[in-house]
Amino acid sequence: IVSYCLSWPEPLEGPEMSNALSLLAQLYGPKLLRVKGILNIKDQPRPFVVHGVQHIFYPPDTLEAWPGTDRRSRLVFITKDLPEASVRRHFKPFVGLPAEAA
Repeated sequence: IVSYCLSWPEPLEGPEMSNALSLLAQLYGPKLLRVKGILNIKDQPRPFVVHGVQHIFYPPDTLEAWPGTDRRSRLVFITKDLPEASVRRHFKPFVGLPAEAA
């Protein structure tokens, strides 16, 4: 069991990120012990919050405001037998930006 965080410095496309998370849950559900994060979505003034456990991702919610000055999108993963490199590769076709380790 490992944990890691990925981040993206630029705002993300909402539909693409939604597709990425949906496919992630389908492909790796049993290995995703927990996923949570805050996302900066293009053309949205408020941050989106995502939560998932295995193959179940709850509908995203928004916060009233950013909790600080950092506007990077960040996702925290707790996984079993799912390396960070695999998850990082998974997001690349959807996001188009390389994920940074946070």
